[in-house]
Amino acid sequence: MLLKIFTLILLTKMTLALAIAFTNSMPPYYIEKDERGIELEIIKASFKEKGFDIKEIRNVNYKDAVKLLNSNVVNGVVDNLTNSIYEGSEVLQSNQTINYIDCAVALKNSLINLGKKESFSSHSVWAFKSAKDVLGEEFKKSVEVNSNYSEDFDQELQTKVLLGKRIDIIISDKNVFMYQFTRNHPAQRIDQLVFYPVSKKTPRNIKFKDSFYLKSFNEGLEIIKRNGIYDKILKSYHGQYFTEC
Repeated sequence: MLLKIFTLILLTKMTLALAIAFTNSMPPYYIEKDERGIELEIIKASFKEKGFDIKEIRNVNYKDAVKLLNSNVVNGVVDNLTNSIYEGSEVLQSNQTINYIDCAVALKNSLINLGKKESFSSHSVWAFKSAKDVLGEEFKKSVEVNSNYSEDFDQELQTKVLLGKRIDIIISDKNVFMYQFTRNHPAQRIDQLVFYPVSKKTPRNIKFKDSFYLKSFNEGLEIIKRNGIYDKILKSYHGQYFTEC
């Protein structure tokens, strides 16, 4: 009997440590050098309520994240709720953690009408990687005929090239863009920019292979939404998380 109890305690301790992967996530959602961020803190708090602690975090591309999950190197992958890369893969989807807010951004004095789809065909556009495939058919058709359209994982230079008038339109999550804008251009005014929604909000969640971790996370997430911790995390990032373009 004592051996059985000891074994259960040992197994419980072994399952407390978790490893997760983010998919090329950026501040303010995941600030890699400080191991903090809005999305990370929501996930940590949810797991903490169920007695789990995240001991390892990897920030990798989509394909590597799937490989890490399938080979059980990580317990979960933080990603968009809908992502075609998981089609055919037996992943378990958690409840939604937060939304990404994808916007088109231009300088106000450029007088570009971001509400017209033709604007994305006739101006230089720099978007986040995979934007063409995830922002809907109308956006895809507009940029496919644009030889001045480009995509990149590295979004840190987007604010610089827009303010320097080297690119006409930036496609970015608003919070990622604003983090770089306020950090790298503190003297610049926000009212010189125009934001326009290019898609519906993009819900985020965690992909699991093990139903035990899925159930634990969902229960923890529900708890922090009820007890106020979730809202407290969002408030702690006041000015860094906008819910609309």
